[in-house]
Amino acid sequence: MSATGTISESPFGMADFARVVQTRRGLILRAALAVIGLTAIVLMLWPTSYTATATVMLDQRRNNVTSQTQILSDLPTDAASLQNQIEILTSRELASEVIAKEKLYNDPEFNPALSDNPFAGLSDLLHPSKWMSDGGAQKTGRDAVIDSVLKHLKVDEQGLSTTFSVGFSSSDPQKSARIANAFVAAYVADQLHAKYDAAQKTTQWLTNRVAQLAKQIQAAEAAVQDYKAKHDLNEGAEGISLADQ
Repeated sequence: MSATGTISESPFGMADFARVVQTRRGLILRAALAVIGLTAIVLMLWPTSYTATATVMLDQRRNNVTSQTQILSDLPTDAASLQNQIEILTSRELASEVIAKEKLYNDPEFNPALSDNPFAGLSDLLHPSKWMSDGGAQKTGRDAVIDSVLKHLKVDEQGLSTTFSVGFSSSDPQKSARIANAFVAAYVADQLHAKYDAAQKTTQWLTNRVAQLAKQIQAAEAAVQDYKAKHDLNEGAEGISLADQ
């Protein structure tokens, strides 16, 4: 004859947790101090970043040279059109113009080849999309600088208006303000250049049209003179009007 019994295990409670903490408090304290110290070191070494914001408002009118009867028309303000303007502001072509104007190729903050900052490549290491990509090693110095500048640039819409805020981050507050204004100035210059080209095309079309009309008038007048000569119609001859003739 045998007897069987069950052994019940009590759940892990707060008392057990407090006992574990009490037992391992030295290890927990050292780990906490290590994390706090490492965080403090990173914060001291991590470069300070300042963001300056410039504002640009879209012109509500645009040149329209595709129509012969309408030279100016309203600029569309739908979401797709506004996104197109953001794409222009954040395009590599516009960034290249700003970089050349501000001589950012020689700035270690934006040129990885000149940078001695130990955290320069940390953002790429922390970005999951960069882990499986080897395209960075194949980029030229120009492309690397453009990528670096675009990382510091941020363009956002302001509500439901046609106004954009152009923000740029840098370790120098004056530099960030200067580059943000440079992006806005380059964008405005690009828009003015586009309007100038459109006006030039419009002027050229009008000039060609006037020349065509002048040729048509000359041909019509020549045809009238030829008809009069063939039918011996001379206005005012012998006091007889051309209508009577």
